[in-house]
Amino acid sequence: MVFSAENALQAHEAEQRYVENKVRKQARYDLTRRGIVATETEIAKWKRERIEDYDRHFADSSKLMQNVRDTV
Repeated sequence: MVFSAENALQAHEAEQRYVENKVRKQARYDLTRRGIVATETEIAKWKRERIEDYDRHFADSSKLMQNVRDTV
């Protein structure tokens, strides 16, 4: 049982590293395209901006869906 738990943890950690590496690669690409050096600080800012954009997008979508429901 301990081995299966250890394997599950290692698989989870590997997935987390994979996702984080993909995000960082996208951040480096986007920042470089904008002429910004991809430092740790700039990558962290980029991540925050992406999260805020995502939240804003879905907040707008939620409002839109509420308006649609109100008209039905």
